[in-house]
Amino acid sequence: MDKKTLFTLSIITKILLFGAMTAGLVACFFGSSFMGTGSVLIKYFTIQSNLWIGIFDLILAFVGIKNISNGRYEFSTVPYILQLVFTVSITLTGCVFCFVLVPSMGSMGDEVMKAVLSWPQILLHVVVPFLAILDQLVFTMPLKFNYRRFDFIWTIVPPLYYTGFAIAGYNLHWDFGQGANYPYFFFNFGSPAGIFGFSKEMPYFMGSFYWILVLAIFVLTVGFWYAVFTNRHIRKTREKFI
Repeated sequence: MDKKTLFTLSIITKILLFGAMTAGLVACFFGSSFMGTGSVLIKYFTIQSNLWIGIFDLILAFVGIKNISNGRYEFSTVPYILQLVFTVSITLTGCVFCFVLVPSMGSMGDEVMKAVLSWPQILLHVVVPFLAILDQLVFTMPLKFNYRRFDFIWTIVPPLYYTGFAIAGYNLHWDFGQGANYPYFFFNFGSPAGIFGFSKEMPYFMGSFYWILVLAIFVLTVGFWYAVFTNRHIRKTREKFI
């Protein structure tokens, strides 16, 4: 594929991502969700990370269409760094949902699992992350840009912000739905494991501090390898087109 085709596919992927995000959010806000309904939903990292990547991609899609009309097939430097940051955040959303939340809710009954695995949740937790990763690792082919060695560190900013958000919500007793003052079980600082402890009660086998540490390491690791993989792809593209 030539660079115009790759850039066009990236724009199409961004538009599809925005569409999936919008459909999922509208269904959750005006329907039902295991996370809650209405204004409660905006307090979840799932919703916030979907909004970040969705709105960002819509803006880039419009900019990309304008660039194509001017014979340009890439963006400036800042969007590529933001794309990496938001892609890692939505990757975290998808992985936590698939490998942490869904398994932990398996014992809550068929009705709960039906709500968890409903089509709006699949759009927000699986389809949107998949499209974001596809765009980052396959269609991101700038010819005048490379991720620098420590650009991946920026990917920790959204999770750090949300950790502070969750701590504030816990202490101020915000309503995260179903009478909980925390969004996810690993932000339940009053659990049997507490912050630094351990317990035999699932899913609280380790305290919130260790969950946050594991998730931070995951984010930085994913961000690092996304940047490395994208740079390798960029070099191959540059050799082909220049």
